[in-house]
Amino acid sequence: MVAGVVVSAASVVVPVVFGSDADAAKVDLLDGTAWLASESAGNVVRVNAETGRVDARLDLGVLAGDLLVEQGDGTVLVKLDDQLRSIDLANLDWSAAAQASGGLVVGDGAAYMVETDGVVRELDPTTLRTIGEVDLEATPGPGVVAEGRLVLPLADGTVRVVDGDEVTAEVEAGDAGDALHVTLVGDRIAVLNQSAETVRQIDPGSGD
Repeated sequence: MVAGVVVSAASVVVPVVFGSDADAAKVDLLDGTAWLASESAGNVVRVNAETGRVDARLDLGVLAGDLLVEQGDGTVLVKLDDQLRSIDLANLDWSAAAQASGGLVVGDGAAYMVETDGVVRELDPTTLRTIGEVDLEATPGPGVVAEGRLVLPLADGTVRVVDGDEVTAEVEAGDAGDALHVTLVGDRIAVLNQSAETVRQIDPGSGD
């Protein structure tokens, strides 16, 4: 199987992944490489961004049906169903594993697990141990990591910034039920309220 790969971080297109069985995906470059899930083969592969070829492969031991790879700033985590694994990039091997459910958000050397009920756990990216936990008591949408903090839009109309076991900022971004989206733009967070057709910026450090 041959799959094209779109690499977003440097606005570069990796032309072809030969023989990897990796699904096409939008991914970030990590030191000139991209890690991709190869679900049909039950492994993850590292793609060289210059050549578009697979130069490393880690076996999961099983054929994967629900496989997610998240990477950023020296961290690569792989979620297979309810199991989370981290990759030792120096030795190209697995370094830790833990049980995990919910969504996974990685960036700036930080990793967060986000449950559908609003419970957020910050994980040590190397050991996968929980180093902070907070219950937001609201349904979260897809979040981003900025300056090591997790920025989450919530169904109650707020956007909250989580750092470890505390909420460091809360911004009223709309009414309950509004469709809120967040994205990283430079060193700030852009918050789109699709329902109200408004956009605002948040400083993830100060919450302003």
